[in-house]
Amino acid sequence: MKKFIIIFLIVFIPLSLQAEIIRLIDIPTASTILRGYYNIDFLTYGGGGIQVRLAIGLTDRIMLGIIEDVGGAIGTEKTDWNIPGVMAKINIIYPDSESMGLAIGYDSLLNGEYGKVYNNQISDDLVYGFYIALSKAIVLFSGEQFMHLGIRFPVLPNEARENGDNISLYTGLNIIFTPELMLMGELENFYLNKNRNKEIIYNAGLKYAFSEFLNIGLYFQYTSSREINPTDRPSRSLCIEYQNIFY
Repeated sequence: MKKFIIIFLIVFIPLSLQAEIIRLIDIPTASTILRGYYNIDFLTYGGGGIQVRLAIGLTDRIMLGIIEDVGGAIGTEKTDWNIPGVMAKINIIYPDSESMGLAIGYDSLLNGEYGKVYNNQISDDLVYGFYIALSKAIVLFSGEQFMHLGIRFPVLPNEARENGDNISLYTGLNIIFTPELMLMGELENFYLNKNRNKEIIYNAGLKYAFSEFLNIGLYFQYTSSREINPTDRPSRSLCIEYQNIFY
């Protein structure tokens, strides 16, 4: 019984440390979770979809994880099971008030209803693959906030790699108003091919911290592409994120 209580306290009671921001809404930052910590990200998105991410910090600079995405898991839509994907990130320079953070990583999927769709003429199952993430502290609203930049290199399907046409940029900003409330904005799928501006995905969201390690976020996602968003409506997502120490 004593062992059970100790394990329960370690796993479910938050510690008095600040959780690392390893993702905003859908874009990776240059930060990683620390050694022995884990991060659980549970997302529900349009059409009854569910995505779960589990990451573990192997060292203070290396994290590994798995992703499972099930479209139509809730409601009456047809269930679309996906093969579990992997994610990894290696931090090279940690972001702080003086240094720009730098990390390289691998991620299988984007979040949300519109992030899943790539191009109906090629494939709906895009593995986004490798990325380079940059994070820099900026002074905004009398406080220190972080701006994020990155580039993605898709790996699957094979057509996605041809001529480098599907390499894309992303950027984002998180603004911490209070210790409990954070506002986030993102632009992603900004392809180097200028003829694809309609495929840019615009994300915005609020994240509220019920404790230092438990966050709940409300996200909004929009794209003007009629292939990806035929109804021309923003998609809403709800995210629950929990981060704590494992060993």
